Amino acid sequence: MVGVGGSVKLHQIRCVIAAARDGSFRRAAAALNVRQSSVSRGVRELEDHLGAALFQRSPGGVVLTAIGEQFLKDAEAALDHLALATHLAGAVGRDERHVLRIGAVPVPGSGFLPEALHSLATTSPGCRLMLHEASSADNLTAVRFGALDLAIVFGSGRVAVGVEALPLWREPLLCAAPAKGGGGAEGRSWADVGPHDLILPAGEFGDMIVCRLTQVFGAAFGGATCRASAETALRLVAAGQGTAIVTAAAVGLNTAGIAVSPIADDGVLVSAVRLQRNEKPALRRLMAVLRQMAATHRGHSDGLSTSGPQCAESADAG
Repeated sequence: MVGVGGSVKLHQIRCVIAAARDGSFRRAAAALNVRQSSVSRGVRELEDHLGAALFQRSPGGVVLTAIGEQFLKDAEAALDHLALATHLAGAVGRDERHVLRIGAVPVPGSGFLPEALHSLATTSPGCRLMLHEASSADNLTAVRFGALDLAIVFGSGRVAVGVEALPLWREPLLCAAPAKGGGGAEGRSWADVGPHDLILPAGEFGDMIVCRLTQVFGAAFGGATCRASAETALRLVAAGQGTAIVTAAAVGLNTAGIAVSPIADDGVLVSAVRLQRNEKPALRRLMAVLRQMAATHRGHSDGLSTSGPQCAESADAG
């Protein structure tokens, strides 16, 4: 087992990061694909070595102590540098300097990511793009440990030492309800949408909306009637089975008998996250394109404020 800083082991540090992120040794063990006892033992041995408690333990989980928070911050920065150095050295050996590995959350709308990637491919024909979809947390973890060059995530991403988080766009939210003799051009407030009989998107995008509804309605929001794709949601609405919250991309689907209205909300933020020390030329060019497109997008919208659904920093990962 590799050690750093004397007898401190990388496994122990990863246990601390995972436990801090998930608030539980059990969930940390599942994320690391090891036994819970391995996580508990790793944290305990590290605490014994340091002579200080890193976590406050309770039946409900674990919370970092003040010393633990400082250790986590320093350890994460150290691991970022180590992971990036390892990755870049390996990339040179594998001739991957012109390969960009991008992890993206499945975004129901289009945004401008496809356009940005097309622009990079056009201006940098020697660049090879490798794109895969995963959760925000998985993408951020992969960036931190050098497996990805760029993470496209929901939320702002957690700003940490050596990390650049670039807000890209907000995916607007629409309300789809059975038509009652009129169009749906007028905007709706969350109070108009109501906390009941809601059909929400599946996956992490839907989780962000659930978080927003919980913020707005509190205990009055008892959860979604169902979670479904936009196409299925619209079919259910047309059949009178509830009200769906969808994105602008759903307008291109069959909306016969349905009134679609914008919701007065900032929408769901989508951000790009990278390690600043990653100096791949193609990544620098892509970030420049994304910054320019994000600025243009802000110029045609109300801006990227922070009051939209970003609950629980779901894009954060340790």
